[in-house]
Amino acid sequence: MRHKIKMKPKRTHLKIDHKSSEPFNILIASDLHIGYKESDDVRGKDTYNTFNEILSIAKEKDVDFILLGGDLFHENKPSRYSMYNTICALRKYCFGDKNIAFEYIENCDLNHNHNFQHPNFLDHNLHVSIPIFSIHGNHDDPTGELSLCTLNLLSSSGLMNYFGKMTNFEDIRISPIILKKGNTQVAIYGLGNIKDTVLFELFLNGKVVFDKPDNYYDHYNIFVLHQNRAVHGKKNYIPENVIPEFIDLVLWGHEHECLIDMVPLGPSSVYITQPGSTVITALSQGEETPKHVGILEVNGKKGNMMSIQLKTSRIFLMKDVSTDDVMDDDEYSAMSQSDILKNFCRSHIQKMIQDYSKKLENGFYLPREPIDLKPLLRLRVFYKPEENIIDSKRISLEFQKNVANGESIVMFAKKRDLKNSESNTVKFRSYEETNHDIIELTKKRLMDLDEENNLCVLNIDTISTSLSEFIAKYEKDSIKNALSKSLKAIQTHLKLREVVSENLKKEIIMYNSSIMELELKSQSSNNKNINEDHGTKFDFEDEPPKKIKKRGRGRPNKYIH
Repeated sequence: MRHKIKMKPKRTHLKIDHKSSEPFNILIASDLHIGYKESDDVRGKDTYNTFNEILSIAKEKDVDFILLGGDLFHENKPSRYSMYNTICALRKYCFGDKNIAFEYIENCDLNHNHNFQHPNFLDHNLHVSIPIFSIHGNHDDPTGELSLCTLNLLSSSGLMNYFGKMTNFEDIRISPIILKKGNTQVAIYGLGNIKDTVLFELFLNGKVVFDKPDNYYDHYNIFVLHQNRAVHGKKNYIPENVIPEFIDLVLWGHEHECLIDMVPLGPSSVYITQPGSTVITALSQGEETPKHVGILEVNGKKGNMMSIQLKTSRIFLMKDVSTDDVMDDDEYSAMSQSDILKNFCRSHIQKMIQDYSKKLENGFYLPREPIDLKPLLRLRVFYKPEENIIDSKRISLEFQKNVANGESIVMFAKKRDLKNSESNTVKFRSYEETNHDIIELTKKRLMDLDEENNLCVLNIDTISTSLSEFIAKYEKDSIKNALSKSLKAIQTHLKLREVVSENLKKEIIMYNSSIMELELKSQSSNNKNINEDHGTKFDFEDEPPKKIKKRGRGRPNKYIH
């Protein structure tokens, strides 16, 4: 027997209410890292559960749209399982018959690098109820010869709106998305992740331009970026004082510590919100703050942020101890050194689990969903180089029934020389920093080869960049494409010079040497500019702190607009 399926009536026109006088309600989030630890038996579904919770909050709070600050995905090429779960969640929560209560000003520059020149909620073939606008981060950035990323796929399929992609990295122009609701107009300027050192120099040289509309002062101006905010060397971050003074709010992605409350940038009218990540990807101090998303209410030129703690994000507790504490404890005096360390670690882990349970019972944390959601713990034990340590994994596994990271609770770290350091803290390197060192070592080897004239055709920087894409972004054709581009450039040069075969190798070596010389001159010029501008546009320190200040630094007299 055949059953008739009852279909919803086809929407013949877009349900957009341009007469609404209510303020904008925007859900703010960043660094969702969908797919992180997806193969883990305990934490495999964490990012999917949290993504669904965020979208359900957006639906429950009846927001106008969602604004994301990059790193929607953890992998540059997400697995099919990640894509499947993401698409299912978007269809479940972001499509429906709800009216779009704001107007899209069509003369702005949205998706100018994509096939579709309009946002998904203006497509007559789609029933979008909660639009999503997102830039890319450093994990899900465009790669390959065509410079595409996963957000391109989601955007072209009508599931979300990807903006902030740049194609010219010599002169950056940022055009706004302009949305209007009643008397309130919001202008959103997006800048997807660019290598920090490159963007630093572009700001320094006035090569970043914001295309402001004539009446920009009547808009609530939001700037979304995904860069280092904490200082990582003199150029490997973006100073807060390059933010143009006409910006009302900066949504700063990439940093994982949750500082979602709007904080003023010095005496100016600029505010910064750092939503942080929604999932814990590093067992470090910045991840201890409970994870939140924000609901930004914009009425005219006024913006207010309401933070909402996420129930599906695991709680993380961290504790630092020292082996000196063990030796001073009479309780362990009769035991062997290994047994002392084992019991010492067990005691602290048990106390951390008890503290978590008490805080949960006392309402310090919201009830977790599901109720039996295990916490993440990190016990960092500092020891002296001459001391023997024990197998940290074996101790950690004893608590896997109560803790989510049952294999990595305990971590031993060598103490630093107190004469050379003000504290015993150890700087742990991120994946990006480790990967950077691999590239630098490879670059050094290539330079050695170049000195022996064994590397003639390939340009060192081109190969280093392609290698970085191959390692970090799994871009399998990056090296092949780099070779192809280098060959084409050299062939063009040789044809113009009309080089005869006897001088071919010599000309190629000279060509690559001239390229290297130009690059070195460019770097030298940039360093000179930095020294000359010291204290004008940027406030450098010899040993800058890694901790992000919760209040803004001072603002200089000149700004880059």
